[in-house]
Amino acid sequence: MKGLAINNQMLHDVTMPMRQDYHNGMCSLGYPKSRILYDIKDNKISLKIPSCLALELYRNGCISQDPDALFPVSLSGVKIGMYRLDDLRYPDKGDNITITLVKA
Repeated sequence: MKGLAINNQMLHDVTMPMRQDYHNGMCSLGYPKSRILYDIKDNKISLKIPSCLALELYRNGCISQDPDALFPVSLSGVKIGMYRLDDLRYPDKGDNITITLVKA
């Protein structure tokens, strides 16, 4: 499976800080490529990603809340274009958020 990057951030490399463990170390949460589902058709990318990852992409500014903001998207290191956020849907069951990006 090819890795997808939004705004130069590989989605499977995103780490989310969690609580400190018992030995004064830090725990972090991340998701493998197998949990990051995407479908690229024409000028749209449909992502299905865990809700914690979607939240982190907003928190760290990888995906802007500005509907006119453009950001680069790459597939296995090859830039496939500039995209903007088109839609975000919460899950009806399970944990995956659906995010739709459209090519500028």
